Amino acid sequence: MTQHAKFLAFLVAVAAGSASAADSPPSSSGEVLPRLSADPEVAKVLRELPAGHAAILPKVRVTGDLNDVARKYQLDERGPGGRNYCIEMVWMPDRRRAIYCGANHGGPHRLNDVWEYDLAANTWVCLFAPDELNGGKDDASRGAAWKTVELREGILRTARGGPAIVGHQWAQSTYDPRTGTMYFNSEWPFGYIPEPIRTAYLDTGKHKHEPPLWSFRPATREWMPILPARPAPRSGRALNKYLQFIPELGGCLYVDAAQSVGAWLFDPGATRWKELLPGEERAKNAGTNPALPLRVGVKAYCPDLKTLVFCTSSATENRTVHYLVETNEWKQTATGPETPAAHISFTPCGYAPRAGAVLLYDQRVGRLWSYDVRRTAWSKLAPQGPPPPKEGGKVIGYFDPTHNVFVLSQSEKVWVYRPEDSTRSGRGSK
Repeated sequence: MTQHAKFLAFLVAVAAGSASAADSPPSSSGEVLPRLSADPEVAKVLRELPAGHAAILPKVRVTGDLNDVARKYQLDERGPGGRNYCIEMVWMPDRRRAIYCGANHGGPHRLNDVWEYDLAANTWVCLFAPDELNGGKDDASRGAAWKTVELREGILRTARGGPAIVGHQWAQSTYDPRTGTMYFNSEWPFGYIPEPIRTAYLDTGKHKHEPPLWSFRPATREWMPILPARPAPRSGRALNKYLQFIPELGGCLYVDAAQSVGAWLFDPGATRWKELLPGEERAKNAGTNPALPLRVGVKAYCPDLKTLVFCTSSATENRTVHYLVETNEWKQTATGPETPAAHISFTPCGYAPRAGAVLLYDQRVGRLWSYDVRRTAWSKLAPQGPPPPKEGGKVIGYFDPTHNVFVLSQSEKVWVYRPEDSTRSGRGSK
């Protein structure tokens, strides 16, 4: 049995035995490694932080699988940092940490490393040390960075098994706590692949990676390519594509609001895609349906409301969209100037369950927004305390439900904000 086949067998077995573990605590037998000690100063800040207030934590710590490439880019000093369109830190409920990966366009690097962040310890852990995949825009300058890249079973991989084509999009990663697996849709233009690898990769019968879906398990620290049975969504370079694990559906929802204009569900156990928006509906929508996401945006899943919220924008419109899981319906809920201009490179967001709100931060203007999911209304927040990080590097973030704070990370700086609960704010529930 191949390594890939063994991994799929593992997914099937675990999925069969734990169909609804999305919010369950870590198993007593599944110890989260490495062990990290809580930072007393951070604990005090989190314990005493009032609702509506923000704070800046002490300088972040860094540990884990740090190699020469990581040190070359000072990742051992500040952690991964933000990377172009990769601004989403994905919450892992079983590990009580947030996982992060993704690439830049080459400035200053393109890396396939994977990290997790532990808020209580205020520590970044490098789970998979980076392979150097840099290079210019011609085959000669890129050749050196691709010396260890191999074409295995139609998949481009580094000698250590990581992806050689590293995507750089915000909403292309998600996490399945049933199996402890991150899924990452790593799309990148074929033109970035140097010869002769490019010809071999595109050769008929060898180009099997469609879409280029990968998995990563923090417990084993292994990248693994996934080869779904066809038909599958069409891969390509587009900004408005989203991947989100939804426990009620038992798989990963993939939304393409540009090229294929549709939605699919990926079943990890069967490694198959199921079309949720039929072909005739895709053709009819063709990017004009007001209930679908716009060109660029971010998303946040609200498990208590069974709703996936898309915050999106185009050159002429800002639009908020709900995907209703239980009915497989799409619904536009907000638009206009009082709706944030969400963007995959500048507006990290996350769902705060006790507030019943999606929090979104726009780094371009330093504005923090709150979206009441039940009332479908946006409002601007004015946190008391230090302002969120703006200048000085890309900001990435997530919402930490364990500590009930919105977390923004900018290199070694970490900013946290505690929202008001829905009962305290007077909104209540419907």
